Amino acid sequence: TVQLTAFQSLGRNLGTSTSPVNELSAAFGPPWLAGVLDVAVALSFLACAIASAAAIARILFAMGRELVLPVRFGHTDPVRQVPTVATRSAVALIAGPPVIAAGLGLDLQAMMGVLIVIAAAGFLTAYVLVCVAAPVFTRHIGEPHPWTTVLTSAGAVLTSTALGTSSVVPTQTAHAAAMWALGVLLLAGSGSGAARLAGDPPGQRGASTRG
Repeated sequence: TVQLTAFQSLGRNLGTSTSPVNELSAAFGPPWLAGVLDVAVALSFLACAIASAAAIARILFAMGRELVLPVRFGHTDPVRQVPTVATRSAVALIAGPPVIAAGLGLDLQAMMGVLIVIAAAGFLTAYVLVCVAAPVFTRHIGEPHPWTTVLTSAGAVLTSTALGTSSVVPTQTAHAAAMWALGVLLLAGSGSGAARLAGDPPGQRGASTRG
């Protein structure tokens, strides 16, 4: 709201600005404020990257322990007691695309837009799957509850609606390729999961790690 109001007072279009905070700082604040804000934004991005890397590392580690991924992902360093393979893989997944794009001279701004579209659709897909799986999981562990089914069913419907909308809209923009990429990833993941389930009965998955 502040940015919109400030840009309107300047007679400028916020949508065409490549650095809104810096422009507002130059127009209304002391010159050094833009540098301070840039540092704050950079630290915020760094914190988000670290949090994302930690979350992905935990997922890869858990998948390695359950033998969904190669077992080395579930190993921990004997000295530091951290999942080094999972952590390094997570950092590579996060840092790899922008580093490769920069090395190839691609438009980083356009690439960020594509990755944001894929990430948003990926998050929503994960939420839908969790909502669908929650009632099944609670019944499996002997703790079914009617409200679990009601709430997760409502969540699945609402989130699926949001997912459908967020998947259709980008196809009308320059980010249409992002949705094709997401579709390929989903098909590859679904195919891999189906093959994994077909070759490993549910009762045996993770048996070696639990043993």
